[in-house]
Amino acid sequence: MNNTLITNHNNMNTINTILKRGLVALLAIFVSVGTVHAQEIMTHSHGIFFSEYIEGGGNNKAFEIFNSTDDDIDLGNYIVLGNYNGNPFNDTLRFPVGTMLASMDVFVVAHEGANSEITAVADSLIQNPYDGGSSYIAVFNGDDARALVHIDGTDSTIVDYFGTSDNDPGSGWDVAGISAGTKDHTLVRKVDIKRGNPIPISSFGTENSNSEWEVFDKDNLDFIGDHKFEEYKPKDSDGKIVNKNSDFQDVQLGTAANVDGWFFQKTDYATFEFIADTANPANTLQKTTITNIENAPNAFAVQVASSENVIKANTEYMFKVRLYIEASNGDATAKINFSTNTVGVNKFGMVVNTGEWLDISVSDAPIVIDEEVTANIGIHLSHNTQVNGDIIYLDYIRVVEVKKEPVMVHFNVNTSTMPDTLRDSHFMQIRGGFTGPDVTGAAANGMISWDSMSRHLYPMGGDYWWSDFSMSPGDTLNYKFWAGVDPETPLTNGSEQGWESGDNNVFILPANFAGADTTVDLQFYETRQAPYPVSDDSISLFFRVNMGPAIKSGNFDPATDSVGVRGSFDGWASGITLTPGANQGDNYFFEGTKQLSLTEAEPITDVNYKFITVSGGEIGWESDPNRTFTMPASDTTLHWDYFDRLGYPSSNANTDPVNVTFTVNMATLMDTLREHHNVQIKGAPVGADGAGTGLGSIITWDSGSLQMTNIGGDLWQASFDMSPGDQLNYKFWAGVDPETPLINGTEQGWESGDNNVFVLPPTASGDTVLPVQWYETRMKPFESKTDSVGIWFRVNVGAEVQLENLDPETHTLAVRGTPMPLAWDDSAPTLNYEGANGINHFYSGVIYFDSDELAASAPDNRPAQTVKYKFFMNNGTGDGGYESGSDRFVTLGSLADTTFHWDYFSGKRPSDSPVLNTTLNFEVNVGILEGLGYFNSSIDTVFARGTFNGWGQNQMAFNSFSGTYEASNIPFTTTVGADVAYKYYVKWDQSRDDETSVNYLAGITHDGSGWEEPGVTGGGDRLFQIVDAENQPKRSEFFNGVEPKALMTSANVDGGAMTVNFSIDMSPAVQNTSQPFDASNDSVYLFVDTPFFALTNGITVPGDGGDQWLLISDEERERLRFTDEDGDMIYELTLELQLPTPNHIGFRVSYGEPTSQDGSLFTHGSGFAAGRRHYQYVQPIVAENGSVSWPSSYTMPTLTWKVDNLDWETPPDYNTPTTSSESEVEVVREFALNQNYPNPFNPTTNISFSLADAAPVKLTVYNLLGQEVATLISGKVMNAGTHTVAFNASSLSSGVYIYRLEAGSFVSNKRMTLIK
Repeated sequence: MNNTLITNHNNMNTINTILKRGLVALLAIFVSVGTVHAQEIMTHSHGIFFSEYIEGGGNNKAFEIFNSTDDDIDLGNYIVLGNYNGNPFNDTLRFPVGTMLASMDVFVVAHEGANSEITAVADSLIQNPYDGGSSYIAVFNGDDARALVHIDGTDSTIVDYFGTSDNDPGSGWDVAGISAGTKDHTLVRKVDIKRGNPIPISSFGTENSNSEWEVFDKDNLDFIGDHKFEEYKPKDSDGKIVNKNSDFQDVQLGTAANVDGWFFQKTDYATFEFIADTANPANTLQKTTITNIENAPNAFAVQVASSENVIKANTEYMFKVRLYIEASNGDATAKINFSTNTVGVNKFGMVVNTGEWLDISVSDAPIVIDEEVTANIGIHLSHNTQVNGDIIYLDYIRVVEVKKEPVMVHFNVNTSTMPDTLRDSHFMQIRGGFTGPDVTGAAANGMISWDSMSRHLYPMGGDYWWSDFSMSPGDTLNYKFWAGVDPETPLTNGSEQGWESGDNNVFILPANFAGADTTVDLQFYETRQAPYPVSDDSISLFFRVNMGPAIKSGNFDPATDSVGVRGSFDGWASGITLTPGANQGDNYFFEGTKQLSLTEAEPITDVNYKFITVSGGEIGWESDPNRTFTMPASDTTLHWDYFDRLGYPSSNANTDPVNVTFTVNMATLMDTLREHHNVQIKGAPVGADGAGTGLGSIITWDSGSLQMTNIGGDLWQASFDMSPGDQLNYKFWAGVDPETPLINGTEQGWESGDNNVFVLPPTASGDTVLPVQWYETRMKPFESKTDSVGIWFRVNVGAEVQLENLDPETHTLAVRGTPMPLAWDDSAPTLNYEGANGINHFYSGVIYFDSDELAASAPDNRPAQTVKYKFFMNNGTGDGGYESGSDRFVTLGSLADTTFHWDYFSGKRPSDSPVLNTTLNFEVNVGILEGLGYFNSSIDTVFARGTFNGWGQNQMAFNSFSGTYEASNIPFTTTVGADVAYKYYVKWDQSRDDETSVNYLAGITHDGSGWEEPGVTGGGDRLFQIVDAENQPKRSEFFNGVEPKALMTSANVDGGAMTVNFSIDMSPAVQNTSQPFDASNDSVYLFVDTPFFALTNGITVPGDGGDQWLLISDEERERLRFTDEDGDMIYELTLELQLPTPNHIGFRVSYGEPTSQDGSLFTHGSGFAAGRRHYQYVQPIVAENGSVSWPSSYTMPTLTWKVDNLDWETPPDYNTPTTSSESEVEVVREFALNQNYPNPFNPTTNISFSLADAAPVKLTVYNLLGQEVATLISGKVMNAGTHTVAFNASSLSSGVYIYRLEAGSFVSNKRMTLIK
């Protein structure tokens, strides 16, 4: 079959609950683990099974399912379970109802990336989650188990098992004597296998003769899509023909008389002779010609019989004949008779076709007789139907001994009658031996024996265990059940040491059993019968509790006190009183039955109960929480436990408290959990608290329970002391605060499902750190892979869905970035839509990175092991695209699987506010560009771009009155309070690129280099919030955040020329783990990023990655190099500016040795948000009349090196006077120190001074005690003119300070006030 749609589920809530031990799949898949009912014990008779398994190279992974029955099968009643590396089953392939698999047909499941020869025959191609799919069911590497499970209502049955989920075999399981046969091989089920094998690894066998599989070389695809199957037919034993002279090979041709082993009767009615087969001369045929049949007295007149055939007792036989009839009258059919003289197989009037050879099994079913006989078996030619001249050619009459098929026998045992502390982690066996001929060879595998190597029983939950194995019909099994801690250490049953007492149990499989398998009635250990009353009109609930520890501690006296059960089954009324049961050593069991009529039981679903003690009329209740189970549909037993769950302390138990650390990964909570929110571990300890930890008041079921601490990203942690031997029942809870839950469906902050349980071993000592747990799912939502690092990405797209920019039903969301498999194009992997919680919609998924590639990944000079990425929305309209804002960077602490904490797409959160239809209005002044000669309103254009138009282009119109560009009444649908990110963009005329045009501008491209770098946002996107209004207020701004007054020209700069002094403290760069700064070898450079400052000053913009830096000349590189003349790690650079130029400079600092062969540069900053660059400004001199001038030199505040989040200044005030008009002179005629501006200040101010002549300058700051607190200029020779130095006092406390200027013989002091 082909072209069937299959839904793939990674349904860990169901599967982990049900299949914690692999074979517990026999439990009802939709019924909670714990209580298993007698009527729910399933058999395993299904003619559907795995017929082929391909573990080939690359993605050549596939398995084939075969239907050996005569009926079509609905695969909607089946699932395939998968596990990985010895873990419990954690993946599910579910077939849609109505997926039909025809009789004798196959269904092929394959990896989507398999080669064309596999995909051509595949019925379902499975896409991996890291490629956008949702299941790993078609991903396996030889050590991953698969199970085919039948679902019937609330019951489930494993019908075929490939491997086992109980352990990891390493590379693979051995098959048919081939080491690791499930790795790098193709396995094909043998042609005579007619049903699945539900026993783990049992089908693999130890050698070819007892294996159900043929093993072929890797990537052998000769069999896929067409399973060869020999349906059940009687087979000859070793090809042996039981009668003599079969095929007449010892007979001389032409013989007419009886021969050895044969006789011919009524020769007067027919002639007999042996002839050669014309088609095969080596074959001899017996020819009978009818000559006088109408005169024959009866139907037995003419006989050809095989004589003296020995038929053994209790052995199955089939009778066969091969013949050819030539009818003299041309009839198409004739009749013959067949009989034996003693066995009792007689058929008269058998209609056969004439004119063709017929190979007939004469008997309908195998024949079995009670005692050995010698029989004559013959063909009789009836005178009622035959006429003279008919000729019969006989090839043989055979008596064939049937080779019987083994029968799968299922045993189930209930151990509620075991007088010891049997747990499901212990060991149960069925031990014994077979007697009988074993005609099928079923006992040859040695599965049942009287020693510790005998067949295991598997826990089904509670008191129920199961096993199955094959037997031969007619054989007898003598057996007993055996219980132990392990196969060599028995539990005690009196003196029996693990054995049942009394006679052996006996099971006989009837010799004429015709089925494929059978189930033995439920048995009870030791007692053989149920410990509770059985009735058709009631349900018995059998309770059992171990009072041994309570007796030993003196808290219970069995001579005077009593034990009972009370619960919701009768409204917590009188309950029942338990009576002493089977006891052993210190284990003292009480047991009893609560019998409910079917009418009473019918409305009950879940039952809560507790054991109680009664002493002197006082009732003693067990501690919370209540015990629970689901009301069964039939009689059941509740597995034993200690009263109040208190077991015996170990002989070497620790009595000191042990610190226990719990860690939970909250990536699986479908809500907007933040690090400032609240995660708690809530629950209750069970035990005596022998170490006196007081844990019961620390871990509780209410809001006062212990709060966990966020330790980064999705991980939360809590530590507390526990008493060894105690148990903690708990769940994780998430909320905005302890009283306000986050939503997990209807659970309101809680994990769903059963409580988590942790038992601290009695012998525990020292700190105990539990493995990371996962909220809700309990286990990691993706598998680990060798040589790969799995990273779980998660993003909240609620705002995009709310604004109808994204439809999860039809659109996709990808992760673009680096390293591979991320990419910045359509090949980037996509995430899965996880679902919605209110207004929040999540996409998530795992992406696997090659460990070596990730270890070397250091994008944008980030540390190694860094992932750079952005989420990308493809909404099918071309209006999707990247989220706004900076690229995302995450540096891993180790190359281990991890989760990246969720975030909003574009940083935009969905709003509870109603959707608002509004208009946006923008206005921008590009005067600074016009002043620089980089804009002409007659040919160039301006656009507003941002999240409101998907960073598309809304062209702005020139307003000749205001001299600005405007974009008005842009329609926009959003929510009140939503953030809008935007920037202005200049698109130059195409003539700007033409070197022959008068409009040519060097250093730019007409479309692509016109993005603004607004200093007002630190170079990041501009932002504003939507207000509840029909029209949003107009955004009136300056391009790049720079006013036209910020233009520095030779006309407004003192002396017509300017130098700017930069300085940076490089000390912190020494500790940079990605590339430590080495002062003895590394050079430090200025990377100018603002294009218009760079263009006007003849500086090459290096690019975000510094790619252009290696292309510049040595002269330019030296011009931008910092130096440290005095070795104090303060690196300085004096840059002579080319005028005109703007007063703001956006830059980064890079260090290294770029010109050497193996040299490299490390550059800090990057991205798109504020802090991507340093931004510093030359401070203006503003006169009282509003005119702006500039000093001939300006010293920027000293920066301190950082990796990112770089410091940036706000633009200066161009309108508030900084000096009086009287002080303005065109030519400086005297030395002067001006009052700082502003004053008072916090924390920066500007100190300006004038020099009549060039002189060495020292500018120093002192506190009122006369202590030097800062040196701003230290003996540097400066030219005549006006100079300004910026002073940053962020490290000083509030107060009055004195600044002192020494220039040659000129000395002057002034005061300034710092107010914080």
